[in-house]
Amino acid sequence: DFGCGHGLFIDDLKLAGYNNTAGYDAYYEPYSRLPQKNKYHIVSMVECIEHTSSPFIELDVIHRSLLKGGVVMIETSFTNIAEQENIPLEDFFYVNPLAGHSTIFSHHGLDVLMLIKGFIPLQHFNRHVRLYKKLDK
Repeated sequence: DFGCGHGLFIDDLKLAGYNNTAGYDAYYEPYSRLPQKNKYHIVSMVECIEHTSSPFIELDVIHRSLLKGGVVMIETSFTNIAEQENIPLEDFFYVNPLAGHSTIFSHHGLDVLMLIKGFIPLQHFNRHVRLYKKLDK
């Protein structure tokens, strides 16, 4: 879980028997170091990517952390939501540096970035959750 905060999701997975789990969050111990040894089938980024100031770097780290054919799940709000709800972008609650949101994407913008970084779109569950598969190069 990339951007795992206090690691609650990791704890729940381990309680459910998923022992090959790890978390990373630069701002919380004991998760402030990137897992180095294992590669993963799935990496989740829940309400995280909007806090990154260098998504190109973070996505490279995630790409290296995934096994061949691995999947990354990204959940965030997108500028499209403001458009769908007829909210001017300057009034959209999610575009707020005070909340630490420095990188806000449109659906298309994130899809293009993910393609550049070696991922193909798999499924868009809803207007907040996207799945991408690591390209096998």
